[in-house]
Amino acid sequence: MTGGTPALVTDGTAGRTELGIGQLHTFLQTSTDFFFAESSRVSFTGPTTVWRVPRTGEPPVEIARFTELDAFGDSALYFQGVALAPLGLVLGTTWGVGKFVPLAGGSPRTLAVPDVDNVVLDVGFVGVDARGVYWQVPKNPEVDPNARELVVSPVDGSNARPVWSQIPAFSHVVKAWSDGDDGLVLIVSQFFRGEDRGRTTVWSIDANGAARRRACAPAGAYIDNTPPAIAPDAFYFVAWLENQQMQFIRVPRAAP
Repeated sequence: MTGGTPALVTDGTAGRTELGIGQLHTFLQTSTDFFFAESSRVSFTGPTTVWRVPRTGEPPVEIARFTELDAFGDSALYFQGVALAPLGLVLGTTWGVGKFVPLAGGSPRTLAVPDVDNVVLDVGFVGVDARGVYWQVPKNPEVDPNARELVVSPVDGSNARPVWSQIPAFSHVVKAWSDGDDGLVLIVSQFFRGEDRGRTTVWSIDANGAARRRACAPAGAYIDNTPPAIAPDAFYFVAWLENQQMQFIRVPRAAP
């Protein structure tokens, strides 16, 4: 890198008179376009709009408009994740709310809500990829109220299905991302026997559904849940030591 004068690549406000508030975690770039969602500036219960901006300089195009309110009905939900599927965008947020937005336009598809007793208390958003939205939900709560499993609400609108039903006891999934090879890489908060503090661990789930722990943070340190850099041979995470010193760590994909 040699530096130089910054150049405007695209302007998501060009030609627009009604500007919304950008939802940070919905920004997505591809080789041809930028995508993002906005909340209304004029109403807490106003619609969410989804925009597509070509890299070639054309003005932004609204590709979807819909309203999803929180459980109290007084505020629009803020989407926490976005992914690109072959024919559209996948959006997900809290309380079991997932959307599939066709790139060609048309009505967004509401994805299936996990089958739980209470979507506010029982459904935790953990990530999205081209296959759908991932949630952590209770597993057999009448047998073990602490057990959890990972499920996905598929982009085709079919019922949520299990992805990882053997999450370790007294553990929960913090975040999940596509590994770029039809699997997932996950950050898990995990308790171990004889310890009174949880540790952050890195897990992978391959295309066949096999889960494996790949790394474990030392006591007092933790692995950040910001998106990792994903390479063909490894995952790269930000980690923090007990004295708040930041490090970058490499977690190999292959078994040690």
